[in-house]
Amino acid sequence: MLMFKYLKDEIKNLKPWEIFEFYDGPRFYSCKSQLGQIYLVYWVDETECADQWLYVKVSAERYYELKNRRIPIYKALVESEEKYSLLITVNNNKEFELRPIQAFDFDPDWLPDETEFVNIDNKSTLLPEKLTDVQTASSSSYRQVLDLALVTANNSYELAAGNLGNILTKVQNFLYASACDNRLNIRKVPDLIKEEQTMNVTTLFASSFGIRLQSKNTDFFENSVSENNLENFMSLLSSINDHEILHEKLSQMNLLTRSRFKALVKELVDNELSIKSEWANPYGKFNANNIEYIALKFALNNIKNGFDSNTQINTYKKVTLVGVDVHSDFFALKTNDKNIIKGKLSKDLESYNFNIPSVLDVTIEETCKIHETSGHEVWSYILMKVN
Repeated sequence: MLMFKYLKDEIKNLKPWEIFEFYDGPRFYSCKSQLGQIYLVYWVDETECADQWLYVKVSAERYYELKNRRIPIYKALVESEEKYSLLITVNNNKEFELRPIQAFDFDPDWLPDETEFVNIDNKSTLLPEKLTDVQTASSSSYRQVLDLALVTANNSYELAAGNLGNILTKVQNFLYASACDNRLNIRKVPDLIKEEQTMNVTTLFASSFGIRLQSKNTDFFENSVSENNLENFMSLLSSINDHEILHEKLSQMNLLTRSRFKALVKELVDNELSIKSEWANPYGKFNANNIEYIALKFALNNIKNGFDSNTQINTYKKVTLVGVDVHSDFFALKTNDKNIIKGKLSKDLESYNFNIPSVLDVTIEETCKIHETSGHEVWSYILMKVN
C-alpha cells in the first residue's frame, strides 16, 4: 500500500517535460519526477466522463534511443523495462485512478503503428548540461580551462570513439609542440614540456559533443607558459578565416608545430566537423571562437597550397659528416647536440668530393609529415649545400 500511495503522489506531481504530439492538449509527452525518473505518457482512450493514459517508466538510455528514432513508439510502450506500466484514468474533476498493467493486457486499439517514430526536430543526448562556464571553472580551480565543442554535420550528440581520440591526441600534440621555443629546431618535445602542458579531460557536456580540458597543473601566477600557449592556440584558431594572417602566424612557428596544426585541421575536415572553443585562465582572460566546417576546409586547402607547411630550410654550423654514398644519394652527419641526421643528397652535390669524417657548415631541407595511420611524425632530410 505504501508503494501504491507513493506512485499516486509521484504521478500527481508530474508535469509535461517534452511534448511529442499535441491535439487539444498534449497527447503524447514525457515527464520527469523530482528524482529524475522519466515517464512516457501516452493517451489511449476517451469516454464521456474520463480519459485513459499509459504511464511507462523509461531509463535515460531508452528515452535517448526513442528521441533519436532508434526505436519506434510501439516498442517503447510495449516492451517496458520494468515489465509493467500504469494505466491512469482521469475523470472530469481531474481525479484519477491508478492500475498497474502489463503489455499483454493492452487493448490493441490503444497502440500506434509498429513502425511509427517520434517526430521531433531536436535530438536527445545523454551528455549533461554544462554546470559551470569556463571562467568560473578556471578561477575556482586555478587551472587553465579549454572547452571544445565538436559539431557534426547533422548536429549529432554522438562521435566515433576513434575519431574523438584522434582529435584530442592532435590537440594535445599541437600544444606540446607550440610550447617549444620557435627559434629552436624541435624534432622531439622534451619530457618536461609534456609534463607542464598536459591537458586532462575533466568532463563531457551537451553542445553537440562537448569536452572540457583542464591543465594538469595549477597556475598561481599570471603569464605562465600554459597561459601563453593556450592563448596562442585560440588566436591561431581565430585566424582560420583570414588566409594572410594564418599564413603569417604559421610561418613564425617551428616546423613540428606547423605540421601538427595542419594534422589537426585535416582531422576535423576529414570528419566534417565544425569546432567551437572557449578558453579562460584564473586571472580573467577569456577567448572564444566558432569555426565552421567550410572555413576549416578552405583553411586546409590554403595551408596545402599557399606554402609548404611541412618543409623548412635550416643551416647547421660545424657539424660532422660521418657517412656519405653518392651512388645511393645517402648522407649521415652528427650535429653539435649529438643527434644523427640521415637523408638524401641534392642532385647539385652528385659531383662533390666529400671527405669522411669532416667538419662542415651545411644547409638542409627538412620535411615533417604526419603518418596517416599511426599519427606519428615522419622526418626526411635533403642535404642541399655544403660550405
